[in-house]
Amino acid sequence: MINIGKNEKNNKNNYNEKNVKYFIKLLNNGHFETKYLPTGSFGVLRNVTSKVVSIISGVEHENTWYLMYVSVNKLKDIYSHIHTRFSSIRNIVIDIDAIREKGFEKEPATDKELEDAYNNAVKPILNFFKVSSFQTPLITHTGNGYQLFCKIPSISLSDKNNEKFQNKLRLFNELLQFKINTKTKKYIKDFEELKKVMIIGTFNIEGDNTLERPHRLTKFITKEYNIDSKLKEYILNIKYEF
Repeated sequence: MINIGKNEKNNKNNYNEKNVKYFIKLLNNGHFETKYLPTGSFGVLRNVTSKVVSIISGVEHENTWYLMYVSVNKLKDIYSHIHTRFSSIRNIVIDIDAIREKGFEKEPATDKELEDAYNNAVKPILNFFKVSSFQTPLITHTGNGYQLFCKIPSISLSDKNNEKFQNKLRLFNELLQFKINTKTKKYIKDFEELKKVMIIGTFNIEGDNTLERPHRLTKFITKEYNIDSKLKEYILNIKYEF
């Protein structure tokens, strides 16, 4: 049984600076686009920065009111906040959301809902990676689910190959959905939602904070992150045959 963590002091300013820094270093993107989504009647905050200290400052001052996100791959247009476009891909994310009870879809997950997501989605994906001889993904806990990070040798994107490779990634995500999701439960988020990821080390403050459904500090389940050439080859050769 994985330790998903209870309130962890539940002080939204009590972010884990060490994990934030490690997460930004792990993505290794040079310039990052941050996007802070409000939980109240505030506006969305966006910024592009190459300085970790700037991201730390944003987390320190804004995590009380905002969900904190950062771009997952290297940016193509560092001065544009309108569209997030990548110049290369090296980090692939599989985003798993806990299935909430009806009426609580926008609220924090319970411990049981998180346990179900881990057993019904994370474990089967890890098994698929193992039998396929892929590297074990890095696993993070996002407060209401899990993200599996896969690092492939960097692929440069151009106007000629961008759409083709994005479609390959979409197919890979859909293949995992086909393997894991059921008719009534959809654990894996769609590919289009994966341009930004929650900053690990910050609090997930989505919904109301209650004893059964608490706000949780996002954290690493594992930290080893190895380049996977075989996964890259698999994705490049994937076809819509499932």
